[in-house]
Amino acid sequence: MGPLFATGKAPDLADARKSSRLDILYSSLDSLYPSVLEERAKTAKMEGLLISFEDRLRGTFIGTAVGDALGLPAEGLSRKRVARLYPGPWRHRFVFGLGMISDDTEHTILVAQALLRRGSKPEAFAHCLAWKLRWWLPGLPAGIGLATLRSILKLWLGFPPSRSGVYSAGNGPAMRSAILGACFATDPESRKPAEISHTREVKS
Repeated sequence: MGPLFATGKAPDLADARKSSRLDILYSSLDSLYPSVLEERAKTAKMEGLLISFEDRLRGTFIGTAVGDALGLPAEGLSRKRVARLYPGPWRHRFVFGLGMISDDTEHTILVAQALLRRGSKPEAFAHCLAWKLRWWLPGLPAGIGLATLRSILKLWLGFPPSRSGVYSAGNGPAMRSAILGACFATDPESRKPAEISHTREVKS
């Protein structure tokens, strides 16, 4: 999965609405999950706007990618160091005023692809996502976390997804959570993509 560069210009939402892949995603979810049909029939009020299920998915992908590209240069830096290295209004700063996505966006895409292929059965979905994570690693992703690396190596050694996770409170599950939250906010089975790599529960 190659890098995606973005200019400092805000994304054209009209163009985003034309994405056939997103159309395929939410239409497939409709056929796999009857509850999704009910969810689409409802609307969420946010600042006076009605947000449909389709727009929620589009917003998840666009927001993840844009936020990832904007924040990547400051990842791991303190607030003081960010202010010193990047003075002025925040914008795309990765390379020559452009932005680039990281593994955060890539994991969101991997989860969406696994939902399309095996979304109707949680165990099959976990195995599909595990397969995709295995083949994501040979691409030498930059910034991969230690827990995610160890868990994928366990997958390569033959551990099933239910036993590949390592005890860690890293951010790997967070990278995969946005698309699941948009689709299945109240479904406990949506924890499966997190448990593939991280098993530690964080209590509020």
